[in-house]
Amino acid sequence: MHPSFSPPSKVDLVFEKDNEYVVVIVHSGEWDGSSEEQDGLMEKLRAYAQFVLGGQFQRMYPEAKSVRIQIDAPSPPPPGALSIVKQADTQLAKQNLRVDFGLVKGPS
Repeated sequence: MHPSFSPPSKVDLVFEKDNEYVVVIVHSGEWDGSSEEQDGLMEKLRAYAQFVLGGQFQRMYPEAKSVRIQIDAPSPPPPGALSIVKQADTQLAKQNLRVDFGLVKGPS
């Protein structure tokens, strides 16, 4: 597993905003664009999709009607990571699960 990601079995964060639940993958540090980093991102996305679509999320949050996966990072992703997320979003949108990025500002 790439050091910028927690283990695939760990859900980093779940929050609710405006009647939507967001399951967050945290990418710590700067992107390096390596194949190891891309593999780590794909592993996390697969695990999160299974968590949401496999029913475990719904059992934990039965009130959730709308869910999306968000990758939070302190900087914009490199092209390879962006491509992975766009492909995941296209595939998972067919099952009403969206995937996107969020930029997070660290402490100053």
